[in-house]
Amino acid sequence: MLEETGEIDTLIYAAGAVLPGPVQQADPAAVRAVWNANYFGALWVLKHGLGRLTPGGRVYLMGARPELVTARGFSQYAASKAALSRAAEIARLEVRDVGITLVLPPAVDTGLWSQVGRVPRGAISPEVVAAALVQDRDGPPQRELRPEG
Repeated sequence: MLEETGEIDTLIYAAGAVLPGPVQQADPAAVRAVWNANYFGALWVLKHGLGRLTPGGRVYLMGARPELVTARGFSQYAASKAALSRAAEIARLEVRDVGITLVLPPAVDTGLWSQVGRVPRGAISPEVVAAALVQDRDGPPQRELRPEG
């Protein structure tokens, strides 16, 4: 899709999967699904999208706050989001004329949480996150953005 797109000024990657379960019962298909959504999808968006961004363009990657995802059953979710954070850090070293921001909301009230059974306490709405991105886009690039409800 990105190969057919012209220049863009903002790119947002907000896909994700949780599929929780104990490490000792890790299902290969579930592990792949989590990593594909949380890490590999973002990696391919960076690979194919960074070269299409205009100078001063922005990338927003939906991450996860480590202190909120270090929980039983969340090994693959937490690990894939940690890998995304490191990939964003390296991409910042490799691409100088684009801002790459890791977005770290407390939790976002979306269908993602149906995989867990309930929306976590303190979750904020997608609209709050979207408003934070719009507001941030008007200012200088940040390494992290922590929207609050």
